[in-house]
Amino acid sequence: MAEKLGWDDAEKIGVLLAKKHRELDPLSMNLEELRRRVTDLAEFKDDSQTADSEKLEAIRAAWNEEFLDRTI
Repeated sequence: MAEKLGWDDAEKIGVLLAKKHRELDPLSMNLEELRRRVTDLAEFKDDSQTADSEKLEAIRAAWNEEFLDRTI
């Protein structure tokens, strides 16, 4: 059974997004696009509208860290 993730799982979500969207720079998208990509993950089970900008920015930072690790 896949792990169920929510908005507080920024690090895990960042890793999943980096694996799923290897070609994308997470800093190039707005928060609504980021929200859509998070809620499209099969493992994501939280309410799609309850994330504030702080939670989205934490996910973006985690994803960006993975992105940078891969591109440096």
